[in-house]
Amino acid sequence: MQYRTGDYDAAMASFKKAARLNASAPEAQMNQGLVALLNNDLRSASASFGQAAGLEELGSALGLLYLEQGDVNAAVKAFGADKSNNAALAQILAKDYAKAKTTLAGIMTPDATTYYLMAVLGARTGNEQMVRSNIRQAVKLNPDFANRAAADLEFARYNLNLN
Repeated sequence: MQYRTGDYDAAMASFKKAARLNASAPEAQMNQGLVALLNNDLRSASASFGQAAGLEELGSALGLLYLEQGDVNAAVKAFGADKSNNAALAQILAKDYAKAKTTLAGIMTPDATTYYLMAVLGARTGNEQMVRSNIRQAVKLNPDFANRAAADLEFARYNLNLN
């Protein structure tokens, strides 16, 4: 709960305590790696993820690490069949637009970021209707995306009137 509510310092302390109580628990190591990643400590994140080998959820965590390191192809591979915004972002950056579209369509509870990524996908594939409808939905769910879209070079050739 501490991690989910953004209390990352308390979460890290809890994850370290869990690791001390059960040193062979890979979940505590992976979670420590996620907090390190949030703190932009890629070295510690990598070390923690290395100690979480064999954990099913590790692929998504490694995908995030590889994205932060700029290794898009490794990120795509690590995410595998994950249906998440992060996996779709990696696929978009790797220019695998068909796979990204499938990934985004498979997200069970799409949020503003999901729709924003669909708009980016529309811009990258020249589908203006896809851009407009998805930007509208993203802004409807999170009005902050209006300013983001207005400044995003992905949409420079579209006259997006989002106000």
